Amino acid sequence: MTDLSFDERLISAIRTGQKTSVSDLSEYLDRLPPSEVNLLACFSFLIQPLSSEGLSDFLNKCELSFPSESVFKDWQISYVEKGLLSVSFENDKAFLIIAEEARKILESKLADEEKRTYRQLIDRFYEKRFLEFAELLEVTPPENEKARRAFLVGPNGIIDGLSHNPQHRSLFLFAINSAVGWHEQLFQLKHYEEAADLLNATCFAITREGQGQLAQALLLRIIPVTNGIYRQSAQINLATLLRKEFKLDLSLKFYRDAIPGLIRSRNFWHLAIVWSEMGVVYRQQGKPLKAAITLEACSLLHGMLKNYKSQAIARAQLANVYRSMRLLRLALEKSIQAYTYFQKSGDLINTGHSLLTQGNILYNLGKAHSANACYDETLSIGQQINDSALISGSLSGKARALMYLNRYDEARPLLEESIALRQRTSDKNIGVEFENLAHYYEKTGNPEMALVWYRKALNNFEQYHHGFVGSCKNNIHRIEKALAKKSRRIDGKM
Repeated sequence: MTDLSFDERLISAIRTGQKTSVSDLSEYLDRLPPSEVNLLACFSFLIQPLSSEGLSDFLNKCELSFPSESVFKDWQISYVEKGLLSVSFENDKAFLIIAEEARKILESKLADEEKRTYRQLIDRFYEKRFLEFAELLEVTPPENEKARRAFLVGPNGIIDGLSHNPQHRSLFLFAINSAVGWHEQLFQLKHYEEAADLLNATCFAITREGQGQLAQALLLRIIPVTNGIYRQSAQINLATLLRKEFKLDLSLKFYRDAIPGLIRSRNFWHLAIVWSEMGVVYRQQGKPLKAAITLEACSLLHGMLKNYKSQAIARAQLANVYRSMRLLRLALEKSIQAYTYFQKSGDLINTGHSLLTQGNILYNLGKAHSANACYDETLSIGQQINDSALISGSLSGKARALMYLNRYDEARPLLEESIALRQRTSDKNIGVEFENLAHYYEKTGNPEMALVWYRKALNNFEQYHHGFVGSCKNNIHRIEKALAKKSRRIDGKM
């Protein structure tokens, strides 16, 4: 008979293991030798699930180990059976974490100083882990301890760099998952500035992975316990996450909260970023002129401060503003300027969004074939970095271009795919897709269904896209009028 693999043994342990009551778990833990409790307690403070290999690495780095690999594997199987360890599977690989009931019991039995000791061990584990990773990348960290920590968790540090490169999927996920775990240890150790640096570097990446509420909660938690640029950066990032969810009034509040401290510290670099982001809010509020004036001023200020990335972001946002104002040539000019910077800097996320904007502008200019080429490139980038907004935006763009070319049968599946994707990700931009589907039905001679989808789009626009409300109401009024006229004509023939 063939021996079972470790994963097969884990699955068997999950099936045969019995649910243990809290009191039985507590009594069992009391009977364990101190060395076993030490292992479990240290692992209980690590909130990140680990593979068997990762757990072995973690315990070794914390100077806690087993005499042999077979003993270590038997230990894992035994504790899964007893309900001390929980197992999850991802991509057919097993990951382990201390069961929640066991974690609570272990932590209740520890003194504050013992908890601090375990958290310090975990802090050193993450530091060693990323230093080894830097070595693999052939990046030499500073020798000075303070500089070395900044190299790991600070702005423009190694974790910051990895979290802004989603095209390297495995490294990206490794960085942000580890960052969330490390942030928790730093916060509980009251190393608030490092915790803030780590969170500010990764909050947008965490959000892109569908954990936006977690990112916002962590930012709200770090703001009251920090000061200066650490607090202000968290306020700015929280405001931007709220803006992306169209919580515009609350977003403006956090932007404005950051301004006095930035002025006092004469931090014009971040002040320009705040004003630039506020310009985007004005666009979302349906105030294009105010948005254009704000963003043009900020673009100039970013240039004077030599903050070329923020200048490119401001130009990208100006392209959207000018497109909404029907200043299409100017919009295209701004978008190309932004795209040129993002492409040269290797920023795939913003490159993709700039291409999407260019496709939309070219479509508005009646250049459907050129627009479609932009959408194709956007779709390729979106799939490469697993960005749902780019994928859905490019799919609907391609559908519009195909409808412009009277290729309606090819357009509809793309519209439906885009709607399905936005629904799965709770994307607030779904109203745009409803409106696109309404256009499809209108163009294919089904005004009744067009009216249904225009009304669905209007409901979304009234909540999140005030600038689109007027044109959508005009479309509804136009179709209602045509349907009423059609009805009168039919009645007259009867």
